Amino acid sequence: MASAFANRTKLITSNTSVSSSATMMIHDVVCSDEGLYQCWIEYFVYPVEKQRESFTLVTFEAEAKSPEDFVLDHQDQLEENQSVHLICAADVGNPAGNIKIWKVPEKTNIPEIVVTSHSSNNKTKKCTTFLNVITEYKVSRNDNGIKFLCSSQNDLTQDPGPGRYSQRISVLYGPGTPIITLLPFKDIYYTGDDLKLECLSDGNPSPAYGWTFLSLSINKREDDIKYFISNRSSLMINNLQTNNSGIYACVASNTFNGKGFEVSSIVFILVRNQTVKGKLQHT
Repeated sequence: MASAFANRTKLITSNTSVSSSATMMIHDVVCSDEGLYQCWIEYFVYPVEKQRESFTLVTFEAEAKSPEDFVLDHQDQLEENQSVHLICAADVGNPAGNIKIWKVPEKTNIPEIVVTSHSSNNKTKKCTTFLNVITEYKVSRNDNGIKFLCSSQNDLTQDPGPGRYSQRISVLYGPGTPIITLLPFKDIYYTGDDLKLECLSDGNPSPAYGWTFLSLSINKREDDIKYFISNRSSLMINNLQTNNSGIYACVASNTFNGKGFEVSSIVFILVRNQTVKGKLQHT
């Protein structure tokens, strides 16, 4: 190693009658100066020459810096199952660290790890490590409204380290299976009761709703199939009658990028006469 330290070192010694010492000064420090150094002492105890050794590790420490660049490359109209490309570059300091990319849901705002880069020995002139990470992430409907975080960290840094956020993304997706709620909920309804049916489905853009009714009348005619259309997700039926018995279907739909999506759920409603209710109670 003599050539590596040529003209950059100075040895300072001190000798007394009882001890000797030596100090090595290194000037114009470079990254390769990091490592394990050995000091050894040779002395003579008649009739044997002896030697003792000691080691010290010299490391350069530098905190990770906030990413210089964080780019999301994706289509303007992003649909579920499509991918975004995440590009992040940062000086991760020393000892060599890594870049982490997280997703941050809109509801919880708690970062969830997406990818962790591998460390690298590609040192900068300042003896730190610079990393450039490119990764692909496939979005789902659950990613609607998330933002991404790119952070830079090493052993000196707590997770997540200094970071940079992206803008929140919008993910387009068709309606989920509607959930129908009956208010009030009963196994059997009786004439004169009021009933509210509520339908809820998740989608982006927000779904539009419609209701269809299939009568269970014995003497069913073509006009027994009725359609209830509402710009809201609820359907109110006051003063129920027996001919309201049947199958109610909620249809949720939306459109985007020239495509239409539609999904439905059904519920069975049975309405009996009040006289039947009275007989049952009397019995």
